[in-house]
Amino acid sequence: MASFILNGKYLDVNLPAISIDNRAFRYGDGVFETLRFQNNQLILFEKHLRRWVEGLSLFGFLIPALLTPDRIEQEIRSLIKKNKLHTARIRLTGFRDSGGLYDVVNPNLCYSIEAYSLDSVNSQLNSNGLRVCLYKDCIKSADAFSHTKNNNYLPYLLGARYAMANKCNDALVFNQYNRVCDGTKANLFIIKKDEIITPPLSEGCIDGIMRKQLLEVLPELGFSVVEKPVTVEMLFEADHVFLSNAMQVIRWVQEIEHRKYEIGPIAEIRAGLRRTNSAVFC
Repeated sequence: MASFILNGKYLDVNLPAISIDNRAFRYGDGVFETLRFQNNQLILFEKHLRRWVEGLSLFGFLIPALLTPDRIEQEIRSLIKKNKLHTARIRLTGFRDSGGLYDVVNPNLCYSIEAYSLDSVNSQLNSNGLRVCLYKDCIKSADAFSHTKNNNYLPYLLGARYAMANKCNDALVFNQYNRVCDGTKANLFIIKKDEIITPPLSEGCIDGIMRKQLLEVLPELGFSVVEKPVTVEMLFEADHVFLSNAMQVIRWVQEIEHRKYEIGPIAEIRAGLRRTNSAVFC
């Protein structure tokens, strides 16, 4: 029977664990991280944890002194072992527990750790390109909180439902300026001639861990990378498009709204990343 950890204790995933007035349930008052466990490594764990702590601080959480990085890593590894997993998708969530309506009664942190089986081939480059659509019904606000991975995920949730309804693999979400933020579960990169472009954080995209890695590593591989706003026109004029996240690294996009894209240098980029650090880009 699978387990998860809630505030340091093992619980059965099939049993109720939070009360009806829990603030994470009522208001989405929380911050989460999703990371990959593969080859006995928590991939980019320090960067994921740093982003999680920064997000919690931005939301006004008080983090217990005893909840150290070493303790979190130990609990994650213990849960993976208990659930008998070899490769895993880990979700670390920090949230405020019960108490108060809109006001915060207790700023202290509650946390949960989940571990699910992950197909190891997920991190390999897809041979069949993704079909992606544009979703504009629920706009994501570009503000001081938009780069965080928080539990207020409505644009991405509705975008993912829209993609599924339209037989797409993903949907691109837009900001209030009618420009592209990112996909529902990945950052966006477009290639035009010799330049790789991704939206800056000021456009409302998630501050993706793999996005950061690509911004650091791609120049070392000889690619020119810039952060600038991406319009629909730029999207359709691009030569190639790919999405990136911590679970799947790079995913080639073959079609957006009937516009076709060849794989082009994306396979070369993926191979180059693997050469630089096979543990991260495996």
